[in-house]
Amino acid sequence: MLNIKKNLERRQTARLPHVSQIKIKSLEGGVLVKGRMFNYNDMGLYFETDILLSPSTEIFIVIEDSPFCQSDSKHDF
Repeated sequence: MLNIKKNLERRQTARLPHVSQIKIKSLEGGVLVKGRMFNYNDMGLYFETDILLSPSTEIFIVIEDSPFCQSDSKHDF
């Protein structure tokens, strides 16, 4: 269940804090990099990484310790 918090940013849905390590793979070039997620909501998530992603770049993201994960499953690319 999501934690409902006050929406101070006046967004459609409030951002929920959750810091997590992520892996990002470009579907076009197959580049695999690490990153860090800082918050999420039902519309998306905010993450940072050391690579430059162009707008409309299709990526695959694995969230290491997802707030929705119920088991300790590992994902391989």
